[in-house]
Amino acid sequence: MRPYKAGLTAKLRYHFDNYMAWSASGRFLLVFALGFGALVMGAVLLKVLAPSSDPAANAFEALWWSWGRVADPGSGASDQGTGVRIAEIVTTLSGVLLFALLIGFVSDSVQEKIGDLRKGKSHVVEHDHSLILGFNARALHIINELAEANESRGDSCIVILSEQDKENVIDELIGEFGRPKVRTTRIVVRAGSAFVPYDLRNVSAHLARSIIVLADDGESQGDVRVVKSVLALTRGLGMPLQGYVVAELSDIDHRDVLTSLGSKQLEIVVAREFLARLLVQTARQTGLAQVYAMLLSFSGDEFYLVDVPSAFAGKTFDEAHLSVPQGVIVGYVSKQRKEGQPRHVHVNPRGDTVLQVGDRLVILLEDDSVGIVPRRLKTTGSLPQFSNHPIVLKQEHIVILGFHNELGSMLLELDRYVAEGSKATVISSLDSETIGRQLARFVNQLSNLKVETIEGDPTKKRDIELVCAKGFHSAIVLTDTSEARDPDDTDARTLMSVLLVRSLAEGNPRIISEIRNPKTKELATVADVTDFVVSDELVSGLLAQVSENRELCELWDDLCSADGSEIYLKPASRYLAPSETVTFADLMARARQRNEIAIGYKLARLERQADKAYGITLNPHDKESPLLIGVEDRVIVIAEDER
Repeated sequence: MRPYKAGLTAKLRYHFDNYMAWSASGRFLLVFALGFGALVMGAVLLKVLAPSSDPAANAFEALWWSWGRVADPGSGASDQGTGVRIAEIVTTLSGVLLFALLIGFVSDSVQEKIGDLRKGKSHVVEHDHSLILGFNARALHIINELAEANESRGDSCIVILSEQDKENVIDELIGEFGRPKVRTTRIVVRAGSAFVPYDLRNVSAHLARSIIVLADDGESQGDVRVVKSVLALTRGLGMPLQGYVVAELSDIDHRDVLTSLGSKQLEIVVAREFLARLLVQTARQTGLAQVYAMLLSFSGDEFYLVDVPSAFAGKTFDEAHLSVPQGVIVGYVSKQRKEGQPRHVHVNPRGDTVLQVGDRLVILLEDDSVGIVPRRLKTTGSLPQFSNHPIVLKQEHIVILGFHNELGSMLLELDRYVAEGSKATVISSLDSETIGRQLARFVNQLSNLKVETIEGDPTKKRDIELVCAKGFHSAIVLTDTSEARDPDDTDARTLMSVLLVRSLAEGNPRIISEIRNPKTKELATVADVTDFVVSDELVSGLLAQVSENRELCELWDDLCSADGSEIYLKPASRYLAPSETVTFADLMARARQRNEIAIGYKLARLERQADKAYGITLNPHDKESPLLIGVEDRVIVIAEDER
């Protein structure tokens, strides 16, 4: 059989089709060629059909006559002679077809360009911007927090790279903020993959101030995608990063995978571990959840790192602590560090620690634009007698409703706080055997806490009333991940469990609940749920703060761990005598006598009023005016224990 050989016509058509399909400029070259051909054809027809006419006198005049008929069909109305009119009709029809073809090509090109813009594939020409990889409910809160932080900078930009359709993302942003700009911060959206180097270069990832890699709650392999994204950023981008990467993980077991990359430009936030620690701490202190919510938001006062002023060089930490009217110094970052290692954050250090030029202060401030003007605060008085009375821990019964993967870590953290012989009862829709199997390796490490598991529905009275009837000191209501549910459905079940537990409880036990959707917060307030942790909101706030200052990752890791110093709400009776009038500067000085740092206070009479911030004041701006605070109120301190 003879091999097939394409003819010249087929080959020309084949190459023409390929060229037109891949070359946008080829279409216009074709129009130019056809247009030139129409001009030449018109001039030739005129020369052949009406050689005696004036325009046919020379080639240039014939081409000009032809151009007039191609460009304007009405320009030949005054032509005389049969030959001229035939040439005119043919040339005019060629011009009509030519311009129809040109309009079609222009229309297609404009539509293609609009389509590209809708797809979000154009290059982002930004630098020193914040880049968010991924888009979910937490991204909206992160944007709001970053916009709050950027107000002092003026014009700023947040770029979002997501695999979702660009128009859908923009619709959500418009629905949340009303426009593609939040305060002074512009929002730019691009579609693409967070682990494809080309897409990362397209959003100028190498020029970003910081990059937040979000874990996707909707996928079981969310952490795998985070690892791939970090690998693409640190190894596959082909150019060094100007900023650093903040990676969110859901599972603590995946931390080592990211750590093994050995990148010095990487901070890791394990969301579920962070929330588990917060739930344990807030379950032990009424009002602590609101304190954390305020500290993890850029609206109000938050932690910043500033260079040690020259006036503080050579002075002790205690001297500097009482010399900043604008804020509260809670620690410092030493300039001394090991080669290749990040600088360590010292929270609540010894009072005689000497500060040096090059150190950085960790300070609670309203905004990083607030200038620090050192001035010694006026303080009076000393600690009351009750301050030194020892606190004896008593056995506790903690009820835990629901189940999620970090419950084992929560029990380990809780074990560090409670007295020996305390008990935790876990009620979940999972059967006791399954829960016991998942918690076995954690339970074996407990020294103070005994764990009992009960199968039951936390939203049904008959399943929890027997446990509640025995009495308990505190209850933790978790967002149950034993079954896949919509976040709003999960929150509804959480609120139902909280209301049930409170109706069955005797006395006034502490009840802390985890809420996923920030919008449910208003409903929780209406339902008179006094303590709740809005998980998405807190994780978003942490990611936003770490993206603005990476040392805050270590600070929050310290504050949320049983090791080292934590935040406590301690009775004001430990710092002032009955009927005594004090200033916040007095409370700061007296807290330092107890090796603590006072960062605010909480008024008991306002603890149920959301519009009054539940009675919480952080970093009072006037630290030398008398406070309306009594022994029944609380002082918010950073301390090593709750004594």
